[in-house]
Amino acid sequence: MSSKKPSRRESVREHLINLIVLIVFIVIMYVFEYFLIAAMSSYIAEEPVVGEMIRLVIGSILIGIFLIPLAVLETIITIGYLLIPMRNAVLNLVGRALVDVVGPMLMIILMLESAQPLVPPSISSQIALPYIIGAIYIITFGSLIRSFKVGEPVRGFIKTLGAIIILDGAAYLFTVVSLSASLLLNTAQGLASVGMWSQGLILYSIGLLLYYAPVLSNPLIYASIVLIIVLGFRFFTFYEPLRPVAIDLPRISSNLALAVFFATLLYSLGEVPLIRPYSPYTVSTSIVILLFALASVGFRLYTSYLRVGEKSAINVYNQYASSIQAVNDDNLYNAVKEFMISGNKDALLNYINQISDECPRRLRSRIKQIASRLMEYSPPYYGGLWPWELGNVNKKAASDAEFRKQIITESINAVSSCRSAKAASTVMTPTISQAAPPFITTEDGTRVYASEEELAVRPLEEKSGETVVKADKKPEEDKNNQ
Repeated sequence: MSSKKPSRRESVREHLINLIVLIVFIVIMYVFEYFLIAAMSSYIAEEPVVGEMIRLVIGSILIGIFLIPLAVLETIITIGYLLIPMRNAVLNLVGRALVDVVGPMLMIILMLESAQPLVPPSISSQIALPYIIGAIYIITFGSLIRSFKVGEPVRGFIKTLGAIIILDGAAYLFTVVSLSASLLLNTAQGLASVGMWSQGLILYSIGLLLYYAPVLSNPLIYASIVLIIVLGFRFFTFYEPLRPVAIDLPRISSNLALAVFFATLLYSLGEVPLIRPYSPYTVSTSIVILLFALASVGFRLYTSYLRVGEKSAINVYNQYASSIQAVNDDNLYNAVKEFMISGNKDALLNYINQISDECPRRLRSRIKQIASRLMEYSPPYYGGLWPWELGNVNKKAASDAEFRKQIITESINAVSSCRSAKAASTVMTPTISQAAPPFITTEDGTRVYASEEELAVRPLEEKSGETVVKADKKPEEDKNNQ
């Protein structure tokens, strides 16, 4: 069984408790560091390195790298969870940005900035550590932006923007890591000179890879340029003639960026001395890949502009719509016909949910199962077609139309069964038979019948645990009078 998701109030309480615990722990660590140094003052006076190690472990590593960044993260997340339930859309967006982007980003910045002084300045300058950390910041920020959850169409824009930032950060990283290659190569030569051949070989291989790492920078930059163009085309969704192209291009942006990356990579590999003799082959291969990618993408965008796939599919759906069985309910008929032609399931889903409340209990599970299948259904995409997909449009539409037809048939049968069961369960008013003539019972058990007009209301008399009706003596008095 899945655990229940905590409410916003519970989340705020949980993070607030974590924040208080972290603050208390930070204070305890500082107090512990102070008293530990004070208790070892005489020894530290003789060995200053011991005091530096205590400050390093407790102050810099434990508190600076871990506790303070975590406390900042918990603070920002708590503020974000307080803003998320607000009815103001801007405050809600700011709260979610604090929780998903700002908090994690600040935590990583504080952790890396606290860890950077631990590296000796001589090594830090040789490996260009500040630049490497800057590249890590860019990649992390792009990843957080890409994972930020918002609704469409902003969601697609944010994901593409995050991918662009990640690619540019990676290109910058591969450029700056080459600056540390000389340190590794020199260290490898030093190890080899003292007989440590295996360690020297490992460091030399890593240094050689870092030396040629900038070869990956240009392919990543060109791939990010492709995504920038795609990002600009998203604004054409508001221009109706180019709307199909603007919708289809982001769907293939990753494929196009990947093709450009490999084509540029093969071209850049021709500059590596070991591969330079084979550069004509790598360059020609990159040109072939690039031309094939551009031709395929151009064909797909052209078919999306002409709506070739949509027009072919709609003919198939219209043929299936003409074979829908007739039903007496116009609302049901219009709902199933709209679902078959356009794939719009809202009307049919609303109708099924409405009829479910009127069904007997034994048929509701069947109705809910159909409604669940409708909610999970999404129509196929026919916007753009690759050259090798052009002949499969009708087959794809026919397969989907069969699925729609199956759901429609089940829906109609379920509605008919529901109404039949409801009509059969209607309780008819029973026929009342003619009542027997009224009578009275005398004391000796004799029944005397009379009409309702002649039968007067008799008082009840308790006798030996039974209730009897006293007989009217009025008929005997009339007989004596005669």
